[in-house]
Amino acid sequence: MRGFVDQLREQIDVIRVQQTDIAWINYVHDRFRGDKSESGRRRRALVLALSEIETPVKKVAMPKLTPDLAAAYARKTPKTVSRDLNALLELKLVSRSPEGYAAAKNRILAFLPIRTLSPRPKPKALKVGNANAKRQGASAIKDSSQLSLIV
Repeated sequence: MRGFVDQLREQIDVIRVQQTDIAWINYVHDRFRGDKSESGRRRRALVLALSEIETPVKKVAMPKLTPDLAAAYARKTPKTVSRDLNALLELKLVSRSPEGYAAAKNRILAFLPIRTLSPRPKPKALKVGNANAKRQGASAIKDSSQLSLIV
């Protein structure tokens, strides 16, 4: 039984990661909803490409992340990459570290419910209000005030 429960928890974790990824993609698209410009499309493509990579990326590698980005930056200068990254930093869609730039996917976690990291508690037991009720069974309980939950 324990193995089954562990597998279910692992599956729930996989689903949670997938839901977070989908929420992030929707959030990015939402931030660029009104921006139909070439730079807006390029910036959206850049942040979505960064979202697929687990480690920070150096600025010089940005145009080579995907074929679409390579085409978008083909006739642009390195200054365009800098402008795009600065705009994405201002929108808080990417973060900068000494290792490079990464998608700021942790921003989406603020919208998710808090999840406890401790093991789940065992189900609570009912406690009968007096000792006679335990010996005599349920018939000895006169009303619900004699029942209490163990907390």
